[in-house]
Amino acid sequence: MSGVISDILHGVLSQYHQQYGLADVPIKVDFLKPMIEERGCVDRIIWEKYDFEAKNIAAQISFFEAEMGVYAGVGQYARIQYSSSLNFSWQRYVVCKEMYHCIIDASANDRVTNMAELNKLAEYLVEGPSSAVEPFQAHSTEDFAEILALETLFPMELRTHHRADYDAGKITPLQLALRYRIPQGEARAAMYPNYFASIQSLREGKLVAL
Repeated sequence: MSGVISDILHGVLSQYHQQYGLADVPIKVDFLKPMIEERGCVDRIIWEKYDFEAKNIAAQISFFEAEMGVYAGVGQYARIQYSSSLNFSWQRYVVCKEMYHCIIDASANDRVTNMAELNKLAEYLVEGPSSAVEPFQAHSTEDFAEILALETLFPMELRTHHRADYDAGKITPLQLALRYRIPQGEARAAMYPNYFASIQSLREGKLVAL
């Protein structure tokens, strides 16, 4: 699966760079949507802000069929709903993460399709994978979606330029979060040496030349 993730990421980042330029940050999530639609298992992605009672769920995705227009026939849709309580950086991150599920959740077995599974996913997100007692198919793709979202909004191609100043304490996670419009915790995690090394291995040298 890691090779597939690397290919997906390289394809999206390469196309984005050709059309808009990766160095023009922050990466615009609305520009990413058609790129993911053309690679994914749905014809159209819809975003909706919503008020959800469960405090632990930031966003969720559902798949359905519907008419696409008078002459277009029936198409596959993905509805991404994100919590109205999220700030702008978190909205960008969770929407990007959920959009990637349209690519990596090609099988219906990988999708969260009912409330019981959604509640189980909420527990997983809060307590971590080691707390899950029952097997849950969506766990495997959740991690991949989070990596894809972070690596798209704060890609290795740009992150390496901050490495020396970050290690020297000249740049903080908050400053990176503000520059790239991502959650501060995700900015910090992206700069961890172990994560850095893991992503270098995952990318297999397939970096976009800036």
